[in-house]
Amino acid sequence: ETCNSLSNHAEDKLINKETESRSLAYTPELKASLDIRPGIIKQVLKLVKTLESQPEGASVEENGLTITYFQKRNWSQNFKVASLGETYFVRKELGRGTGHKAMGSFAEAQRRIGDRNDVRLIDSQLGYTDNQGNDYFVAKWENLPVMADYLSQDLSDTEREEIAEKLGFVYDTLADYKDVTTSNMFYDPEHKQVVLFDLEKEDLS
Repeated sequence: ETCNSLSNHAEDKLINKETESRSLAYTPELKASLDIRPGIIKQVLKLVKTLESQPEGASVEENGLTITYFQKRNWSQNFKVASLGETYFVRKELGRGTGHKAMGSFAEAQRRIGDRNDVRLIDSQLGYTDNQGNDYFVAKWENLPVMADYLSQDLSDTEREEIAEKLGFVYDTLADYKDVTTSNMFYDPEHKQVVLFDLEKEDLS
């Protein structure tokens, strides 16, 4: 097994571990949280499995851990995981194999965005992919409206122009990324920030 570090946030390093059968990347912050509660990953995976066949909105609670199945998309099942005062977004990929790749995609996007304060990324924490079809992406939970929904509201011309300028920057900066759309980003109206949550780039060289 090889282990190296990739740039994640400016102040952090992303720990990357790869073998022939699996690829894993995670933040030191997440590792510290997991160390506080050993065995939580197995517990989460077990509970996710029990929810997969349930309708959207189904929830399960066990030993201080609460998981809600809040959304099914074309290529993923999405869960909200709350434990020890922390809340996470967990995406189980369905056949794309992009859980681990997403972490590299986010790191590259962060480098391009730089210090711009009106565009940011969700706080990605872990990506995992193996040759058994297991494929996960984990980030800090964001309680924000999806951009497409926000834009469907009655907004002032000034606000629409401000958002359009931000979106223009995103589309130009991430032109070689897949599916950079208003359905794959949030908007934070309080801080006037575009928040990207679903990024995919095949060639990270």
